[in-house]
Amino acid sequence: MYACETLNLSSPLDYWDIFQRLHKICGAYDLMWDGWTVDECGEDTGNNMTNGNTVAESWIDGVSDWWFDNHPMVIAAERADTWHSGNPDWGNTTMYCDHLWGHGTTVSDISPSDKYWLSWRWSEG
Repeated sequence: MYACETLNLSSPLDYWDIFQRLHKICGAYDLMWDGWTVDECGEDTGNNMTNGNTVAESWIDGVSDWWFDNHPMVIAAERADTWHSGNPDWGNTTMYCDHLWGHGTTVSDISPSDKYWLSWRWSEG
């Protein structure tokens, strides 16, 4: 969602219940700007995904801008087997593995009963 304050960086666990087989949600924790320098953000995000970047990487990079300070954020559902007692196996998480179908690894849906924790990433710029 290219819109201001769609996700709460201070309380990402508030989104626990929306993950009913949803892999991740891409939004912003603060302001996202509109102007001629961000006209290509959707195209950039799409190109990133079709060039093999993960969905999270594609979103965070795609909405970055040389003029405006955007605030993208991604929250993802994760399974217990990636938790490792608080030392996440990041390389096998939904956040770091999930690609657009046909353009890399795609994590299988996580049923509500298999959802164990949420991961989140954010960036400025």
